[in-house]
Amino acid sequence: MRLYYIQSHNLVKLLASFFIFLFCVTLSTAQQPVAEVVKYFQKKEVHDFGITTYFEIEIKINNREGDIYADIGIPFSTNKVNDLRAGIYTSSGEEIRKLKKKDIKTVSDISDISLYEDSYNLEFSLRHNQYPYSIKYSYNTFLDTYVHIAHWSPAFYKNIPTLKSELIVEAPLSRNLFIQNSDGISYRKEENDTKQ
Repeated sequence: MRLYYIQSHNLVKLLASFFIFLFCVTLSTAQQPVAEVVKYFQKKEVHDFGITTYFEIEIKINNREGDIYADIGIPFSTNKVNDLRAGIYTSSGEEIRKLKKKDIKTVSDISDISLYEDSYNLEFSLRHNQYPYSIKYSYNTFLDTYVHIAHWSPAFYKNIPTLKSELIVEAPLSRNLFIQNSDGISYRKEENDTKQ
């Protein structure tokens, strides 16, 4: 009888350990987002003749449900997209595949209320079948006429977390800039007269 008790006691311990492990695995995967923006960087250089904007984005796709974030759309109109580079990377940072020109489509972005608009999207998809993987892409735009320099939010997508975001605005000292920011977003101003 005692031998049976030890076996069932070990079985109970084994079952309890299994359920605790299963609970922890379920809890950890339930808390992990389907995707997350690892890096969202934007740099605006204000010139006398316009604004050049540089973008760098890294999105980590954690599971199959996050693949929708592997479909990228870059809006543009008169500000043409230049130097577009993109690729898929493993979790260790090894590049798996580069974006090719044939993978990029230009699609009209006409709204339902307008008959004609000069708005477009550059669209491409970079998907992989092993998770997690990352998509890194960068590009720049130039705008020669503008009303405001930056309308920026630190969250790149509203449905997934953004881990790190940064906006840099470089402007001549002769420009008087007005900064309006939301609570919780900090900024610093640096003046350097070496840049003209």
